[in-house]
Amino acid sequence: MLKKDLSKKILIIGTDFSGKGGIALLIKSYSTLFPTFNYICTHQFTNKIRQVLIAFKAIFLTLYYCLFKQIKIVHIHTASYNSFFRDSIYLLIAKCIGRKVILHLHGGKFESFYYKYPKYCSYICKKADCIIAVSNYFGNIFKKLNLNENIQVIYNSADEILKTKTNQQINRDILNITFLGAIENNKGIFDIIECLNKNISYFKSHKIHFHICGVGNSQKLKNLIENYNLDKITTYHGWVNKVEKNSLLANTDIYLQPSYFESLGIAIIEAMNYSIPIIASNTGGIPELVEHNNNGFLIEPGNINDLFNSLRKLIEDQNLRIEMGKKAYTKSQLFTTNIMRDKLNNLYEYLLN
Repeated sequence: MLKKDLSKKILIIGTDFSGKGGIALLIKSYSTLFPTFNYICTHQFTNKIRQVLIAFKAIFLTLYYCLFKQIKIVHIHTASYNSFFRDSIYLLIAKCIGRKVILHLHGGKFESFYYKYPKYCSYICKKADCIIAVSNYFGNIFKKLNLNENIQVIYNSADEILKTKTNQQINRDILNITFLGAIENNKGIFDIIECLNKNISYFKSHKIHFHICGVGNSQKLKNLIENYNLDKITTYHGWVNKVEKNSLLANTDIYLQPSYFESLGIAIIEAMNYSIPIIASNTGGIPELVEHNNNGFLIEPGNINDLFNSLRKLIEDQNLRIEMGKKAYTKSQLFTTNIMRDKLNNLYEYLLN
């Protein structure tokens, strides 16, 4: 927990933390760290009319908290495009009232967004008293873009473990391979499906079962699973809650994240918490989590042959899976909630001095 007197002075602004996505998950973890959790919801996945009403309500709440509460620091969680344009309003309000502002940039597409709107991005970012990047990769990009003089890197943390692996689960006949993420091209999920289709005889002969969790273009996914006759080796779970996700990870042998880009990858950290070896793309902040040939394998985005060859190595070598899994767990301890809390505490106290 943060100090109670300190938490009263912090206002968190961001998306609905009961919703879906990495930012929502992070804000939800924040809610457990603040004895007094001052929070304004600026976005929900809902219809346009309701979204406009939520945004206007957030404007009035920002004014209220900054004028009539003990708020000294406004901590804004944002991404790019619509999210950034919307959230910049709250930043300007807070700065006009004389409050310190932290701009926590999550969006993996921020660099391309910046080059489309460089003047506005630069203007808003320089107004902030601090910018938080979620990985060293992005911290270096933000420095290259000269967004702000005070750029800090604070890694996201993952959900706590609810269920641990047992020897029975580790030594079962069927190998479970899991993907958690949005069902969209950027996440590489359709590359996984193409890999399954191309090597279906191999996966069937080795008693492999793939578990896919997430929302997005689910109809395309279902169509491909049906057209390729992958239903015997694949289960699409849709969106899974915390308990379902943890139960699934406790029974997972290999975790896949072949994204085309990731700012970091909370789901990877969650899998590492369960001593699961990782196969992920060598892009964005992922190499800060996955060390090639150590706690998993890094592949080039879109390279289906690399994906299959990495899978084969882990499928055919239980000792390698276990050893890489142990190293994955050790690595995951660098991304705990306690470490995130301490860094936030230090940053808040620095800005208040």
